[in-house]
This record gives sequence, C-alpha cells and structure tokens, in this order.
Amino acid sequence: MSVCRHNLGLNWQKKIDLSNMENTAILNYLELLVEKLTLQPGEGTRITGSVNKIKGKLEKWFENDGLKEVRAFGSYDRGTLISRLVDTNSDVDIMVIFDEKRWESQTYLNKLKNFAEEHYPKAERYQDHPSIVIEDEKIKFELVPCIYKEETFFLEEKYLVPQRQNSELEWIKTEPDYLKNKLNEFVNTKPTLINLILLFKYWNLCNSYLYKTFKIESFIINKFDYEEALDYNFFKLIDNLNYSNTDNQNSLNKVLKKQKDRIELLLNNDMEEYALLEIQKILPKIVDITKQ
Repeated sequence: MSVCRHNLGLNWQKKIDLSNMENTAILNYLELLVEKLTLQPGEGTRITGSVNKIKGKLEKWFENDGLKEVRAFGSYDRGTLISRLVDTNSDVDIMVIFDEKRWESQTYLNKLKNFAEEHYPKAERYQDHPSIVIEDEKIKFELVPCIYKEETFFLEEKYLVPQRQNSELEWIKTEPDYLKNKLNEFVNTKPTLINLILLFKYWNLCNSYLYKTFKIESFIINKFDYEEALDYNFFKLIDNLNYSNTDNQNSLNKVLKKQKDRIELLLNNDMEEYALLEIQKILPKIVDITKQ
C-alpha cells in the first residue's frame, strides 16, 4: 500500500516528540520481533551443550601446547546472539588462549584447522582471518587463537590475536570483555538494551551485513538512553547514525533516517497503522519460526 502526502492530508510542519507518544502498535511489533530474534526455547541449551563439548575437545587437543584457557566471547557471551532460525550466519566465537607465543600466528591457525578436520569431518571448515570456522546446519563456531600476556611492571595485561596487516599476519591487542563490561553497566535496563541490539543486528542482516557486529553493538551501547522505552530508543538511535566509513553505509543511513522521519510524520497525524507499515519496511516481518 502506497502512502502519499497529497491524498492523506499530512501535516508536514510539526515535529513529533516520540517520548510523549503512545505508539502501542509499533512497540508491540518491535517486542514481537525481539521474541523471534531471541534464542528460542531449547536452542540456547543446545548451543551451550555444543560450546561445552568443543571446549573439552580443544583442551585435550592442545594440552601439551601451552594452552591457558578456552572460552566463549562475542555475542554469545554477551547474550546478544540472534537465533539461527532467523540468521543462519549467527555464530559462536571461541577464543583458544595460550600462555606464551611458541609459533607464528598462521601456525596456530593451522593447528586449529587440523583440530577441525579431526573432530568435525562432516562440517564445513575454512579459514576466515583471524579465525578457523566450523559450520554445519546446527551451529557455527569461529575459533580464534590468542596469546595471553600477563601484567608486569612495564606491560599491562592484554590479549593478542592474529590480524592481517599489509598482507602479513601479525599479533594485535584485543579486549574480549570490553563490550560485555559496558553492557553490564546498564544492569537495571539490560533487557531493553539487549533488545535494541537484536533489532539493529536484524536491520543489519536485512541489509547484507554492511556493518560489523562489534561496531553495531558498540554504537548502541554508547548511545543508549536508559530512561526511555524500546520504541523511543530505536528512533533515537536512528537519529544518531553517523558512524560510517563507506559510501554504501552512508547511503543506507540516509535511507533509514528518511524512513524514520516519515514514521514520525505519520504518527504526528494519528496514522499509526500507516506508520506500522513503514517500520515493517525497516524491520520486515519474521515468519513463524516455531513451525520450522
């Protein structure tokens, strides 16, 4: 259904204050999407079981190679993982941490590749810097080798992971708990913040993953208004979209802001049903995944 300002008599002069609006239909729609984006009943249990199983296998495989720890990090660890029933590319990041640098980074990756071939022969396996990916229809793991450097008088504690720099693989510093710690600062409004992350990750999915997950989550956590509701925060975050570095990202942000402005206009003219149609263009309906 097309909506035209001429035949609807829209008032294009007023600026809506979303914080004072009762956008019941839009809020209900966003909450329904969140339900479908969240790990479904039994799905989280299966993933946790798979994580524990691969951790045990990795610990045994590398027990003589200076292994310090095997731990999950990323979206799974933060509780912001989208259900694989919606996003088949949703993955679990596993950091394989060693207490000293014995080999070059590619050697560690080769050892992880050998592990994948031995223990997951039927799954798809490939290198995707800085990780080795193991993927089947049930789960996708990204195994990342890491060197742990203990804190000394001259050097702070840090984690090093391989990263391609000028065609060479080098070790660079990473902070695996940075976003998790930031998210946990909002403990009283954590569900709302996680729901916003899921919605924007779904938007990113619908636009061919133009943004890296870490960048999406970092942006939302830094711009989150802990005093406001889910729908208000969603529109406010759109207004704050200015963190792009490619032409495609800039174009996508401009389109999204225009869509958001149109939704505000429709709400300002008491046309919530049309506003709902517009938000479904940003975040399309998800089929009943419980029947899949």
